[in-house]
Amino acid sequence: MDALRVGIAGVGAERLAQHLAQAARQHGVEIEPLVLKTPGEPLPRCDHFMLIAGDDDAAWRDTLSASSLPYSVLHANVVESALDVVATLQPRAGLLTRLQQRDAAQPSWRWVCEKCDSPECEHQSMNDRRR
Repeated sequence: MDALRVGIAGVGAERLAQHLAQAARQHGVEIEPLVLKTPGEPLPRCDHFMLIAGDDDAAWRDTLSASSLPYSVLHANVVESALDVVATLQPRAGLLTRLQQRDAAQPSWRWVCEKCDSPECEHQSMNDRRR
């Protein structure tokens, strides 16, 4: 699988790129952070763009909006943002896949009490003692 290319713009982009790369390595996610220098330059091919919010981010917002490419605006601590980014971009199974995996991990048959509909009830424990 190819690394996910993430373009990062705004004040502190270099710092976020470093933390993002480190967090990705720690979590086994392949992310290639690319620091974007100025909003006037052509945007590189990226899977996602991130803009660190600041007082001077209007030009970046205009550039990213005009590109019609997916982007997120980060408003938090750079280190926390890097971990959030990894969690967000980390490939995950969809809801139905996760439900199927959960069901497959369950025992094939489970005793349920006919009196209270609870598999952990005292009726089962009494029956186990009699055997």
